[in-house]
Amino acid sequence: MKVIDDLADFIEDELDDVEKYAKKAMCYKESYPMVAELLYSLSTEEMKHKNQLHNMVVKLIDDVHQSGEEVPEWMMRYYDRIHQKHIEHETEGRMLQTMFRE
Repeated sequence: MKVIDDLADFIEDELDDVEKYAKKAMCYKESYPMVAELLYSLSTEEMKHKNQLHNMVVKLIDDVHQSGEEVPEWMMRYYDRIHQKHIEHETEGRMLQTMFRE
């Protein structure tokens, strides 16, 4: 399904932005605390966007299953592969967010 591929790309973009904002928040934490807080907040918003996109991917797969059709094996393999990649990427972003809060 092309749509799942597109959503997976969007998830990667959101996770890149999580890291981008969190890293800059840490850079400005001491010198510009208000800017740092804004950037941290944007980082958390990007994580919310990632979650919305992921939930849609899961829904699309569930819809296939609920329709009585067999979810194609390739679709599940693809989902498992990109989901693992996203989990690893998300872990990095969450680590940066946590470091900012310390």
